Amino acid sequence: MLDLKELLDQNHFSYKIITKTDAQKKCISSVSLGLHGLSASAESTPQEYPQNRLLKGHATILELWEVQELLSKELQCLLPETFILVPEIGVDRFPPEVQKFVSKFNRCSVVYMMSKISARELYLSIIEEIGNQAQFMRELLYTDYIDLAHLLTQDVEIGDIEVMAYKILKNPMIITDESYKVIAYSRAIEINDPIWMTIVGNDYCPSDIVEMTDHNNFWKRLSRAGRPLFVDSEGFMPYARRAVAEVRAGGKIRGYIALLEINKPIKERDLQMLQMVAELVGVKLAEKDAVSKALGQLEHEFIRDLFSGAMANEKMASSRALSMGWKLSRWFAVLSVKPRKKGEYIGTKLDSIKERLNSFFPFCIYSFNGKSAYYIVGFEDRNHWKKLLDSEVKKIMIQDNLVCCAGLPVDSLMGVQDSYEKARKTAKSFQFLKGDLAKGSIYIYSELAIYDMLLELAKKVDVTTMMSRGLLKIREIDEKEGSEYVKTLKCFFENNQNVGATADSMYLHRNTINYRLNKIRSLLEEDFDNPLIRLHLHISIMIDEMSSQ
Repeated sequence: MLDLKELLDQNHFSYKIITKTDAQKKCISSVSLGLHGLSASAESTPQEYPQNRLLKGHATILELWEVQELLSKELQCLLPETFILVPEIGVDRFPPEVQKFVSKFNRCSVVYMMSKISARELYLSIIEEIGNQAQFMRELLYTDYIDLAHLLTQDVEIGDIEVMAYKILKNPMIITDESYKVIAYSRAIEINDPIWMTIVGNDYCPSDIVEMTDHNNFWKRLSRAGRPLFVDSEGFMPYARRAVAEVRAGGKIRGYIALLEINKPIKERDLQMLQMVAELVGVKLAEKDAVSKALGQLEHEFIRDLFSGAMANEKMASSRALSMGWKLSRWFAVLSVKPRKKGEYIGTKLDSIKERLNSFFPFCIYSFNGKSAYYIVGFEDRNHWKKLLDSEVKKIMIQDNLVCCAGLPVDSLMGVQDSYEKARKTAKSFQFLKGDLAKGSIYIYSELAIYDMLLELAKKVDVTTMMSRGLLKIREIDEKEGSEYVKTLKCFFENNQNVGATADSMYLHRNTINYRLNKIRSLLEEDFDNPLIRLHLHISIMIDEMSSQ
């Protein structure tokens, strides 16, 4: 397709567009001279050619005497999409019949030539340029485009497509994703355009430039046009002219390509080539999406096999891990991450958490079931792992209002199943915690193993029958008198039987705690100072809380 306005401007022809339709960007693929073509069409029956139907991409060149003759006729024919009117040589004034012509053929674009050129000379110039354009497109398809398309059959990056495109278009470009983050850009020459330098320097297109580009809804116009458009915002006027093309994959916008007019003028055929480049980049992005999706699926299946213990041996597990680019470590552990507030969705936070965990764990990968995430982390020093949990991981959990329940470290991929099971059981035990114990952000299986033991025991026997009779007695008194003996005893155990710490946690005076403990001693009718009796009481409190949920 030949850009008519571009052709007239490049040949320094003077002209005026006088039409009710948008002829500012009129592309033509064929041209005829005089009334002969219209007369031939007029011989056809009205049924064949509905009135005022336009022949897309076609232009007809008429002299003024032909304009007058055409005004006197009633035509039933295919009309050209564009009329080019050429006055007689030496006529400078704007003839009145031209306005009548525009009114009669108001669906066509009308271009009035002001330069002193004959209709035949203009016709030959357009025919020659259409031929050059066709030759260019043939060469493009048989050489450059094939070379570009060949890149897709190879293991190349989008930057390689840009390098090839630069050789063809002879102008630099920036390729971004849909969020305006830079994917690739031309590095062959140094570019002093301020907007270019800002985008490349920041590795993304700042929001103020995106907004400045959106003059007269540019981004919507670009999407509707289905072809590259020149940026027409006044804010870009002092800088290099640039054309922008959408990159689409799977019917969705995946990015943009901005081509700068630095080395040579951007012509219509360059815009066509730019669109081809955009389509190839779209194919590459779709391919990357497919690979990423496939790899993600393989990774998900592998994690599932590790958690379920489906791997046959360590060698097989290691081979699968290495094939997906996993960085194997001396130790592994599974961290169960869940929201502190029940029912809250944490899916949007998981990638960010992974990035932060990766800053101090050499290896980190996760699986998400819609409610809880399970991170597999790798590390070299088992002792250092506990310190990281209590410091760095704890910070992440507090910042995002999350709870981390960790399984114990294992020294093989085959052992990941055990760490996963312990992380899962720790998360399950967390629901039984109350008071200050439930306010923590990091829990390790060894800290809550007693709950796991009681839950397993409860599957076989009625553990409530094993509860301390003394506890049942003081619980009954609490219910009747409104006292807090059970709560006091629980806080006493949780604070390592420290009276001062117990008093602080309950916001009471230590004398009040001592009074309650002495009262409990008298009510129990057992040796409260015996460590085994205290252990039985502590476990009985746990059973009581578990059975009440």
